[in-house]
Amino acid sequence: MRAAIYSLIVDLSKTYKSCNIRGVYPPKLNLSEKQTNEELFNELKKMINFMKYPQYSYIMKNKEKY
Repeated sequence: MRAAIYSLIVDLSKTYKSCNIRGVYPPKLNLSEKQTNEELFNELKKMINFMKYPQYSYIMKNKEKY
């Protein structure tokens, strides 16, 4: 399960490349394999939130963990 979540995060990070059109910024994901399950889940949650609401990405751009 852990390997599947990690590969999903890597694939999503490759799919959503940085595009500075209209202030849309994809999140910076931690792609380290040495993360805990909770950290992997948080990285996946970042990408899902971006996919749901890309228009709000500028709000989270300067956050420490985003």
